[in-house]
Amino acid sequence: MIISYFLIRFVQAASIYFTVLLGLFLSCNIVIKMPIIHHAGILPVLIMLLLPVMTLFALPLASSMAVLVTVAEHKERDELVIISFLPKAMQALRYSVVLFALLCTLLYAIFAFYLAPQGYVLSKRLFFNVAKDQFLQVEPGIFHNTVPMVSFYVHTKKITENRQTLFGKLMLVLRQKNKEQLFIAADRGFFDERQLVLHDGHIISYKNEQVHTAFFKRTIIQLDAYISSPQEKTLVMQSRFLTLNMLWLAASHDQSVAFELHKRIVQTGWQFVLILLALAYALMRKKSSLLYCVLICGMTFLVTYLMISLAQGYAQHRLLCLALLYVPLIAAFFCSVSIIFNRRNRV
Repeated sequence: MIISYFLIRFVQAASIYFTVLLGLFLSCNIVIKMPIIHHAGILPVLIMLLLPVMTLFALPLASSMAVLVTVAEHKERDELVIISFLPKAMQALRYSVVLFALLCTLLYAIFAFYLAPQGYVLSKRLFFNVAKDQFLQVEPGIFHNTVPMVSFYVHTKKITENRQTLFGKLMLVLRQKNKEQLFIAADRGFFDERQLVLHDGHIISYKNEQVHTAFFKRTIIQLDAYISSPQEKTLVMQSRFLTLNMLWLAASHDQSVAFELHKRIVQTGWQFVLILLALAYALMRKKSSLLYCVLICGMTFLVTYLMISLAQGYAQHRLLCLALLYVPLIAAFFCSVSIIFNRRNRV
């Protein structure tokens, strides 16, 4: 009875907070990517692809807030006083929190190891296809800013019998994050899968007031390299595209993939521990406002994120990296369990 009572309220509160947080995170992410979005038709698809990714941030916050707010409200109304003196009732409260934590952790693991990596891959492919379509549909004789860091000009354009678009007398201006600019002119070019192939041209590189020129017979431009941010081009970030099976197979011979595997395991563990910590906070605190609950859950989640980021900085030192990942998680688990089982004098 008590287990189902609290479990239903945890789920209801978590659903509301999750919806609000997910909408907030999606809106912020879409605003950041807005320069690449040139028509509203891809927004529904983009939102669907980003849902699993944003869930990794919204679910831990929503679930911990649901437990903290629900228990704190009952405690503030003195509805937990009688429960604290009934061992079976208090045990039922603990069971409801643990059961809710297990359900959320299972859901988080599905997103972290399978759905979110697929979301990363498909969203990146979506942006590349949009940029490629904009290249293929450019009007000859006009400079186009197809994506934020690329400007494109073609003098002529024709479609071959096999429906391949050939560009004649084309120019590219590529701007990179390190303030380097590349001016590329080629006699002809075409798209081959995920790359732009150019023939008979030259490249002018401009950086720090220095100019370098090179000629080429044939060169290849990786378009998606100018769509992704510099952080997404690192090997560690590329490993986020891998699902659990791929991570497990590659972890033994690739250090960055091994870190990504441990990182997701720890993130999944934090999903469980954050809910236990929320219960511990609620039992320790005499009065808790909604603002306090939001603040404490947000700060706790931020600390876990910073610890994982710190461990990533020491990825080359295996033992130190693993210590930074697992020691805070284990310490937080035993600390929360200790508070929860020694709650009688605190309720």
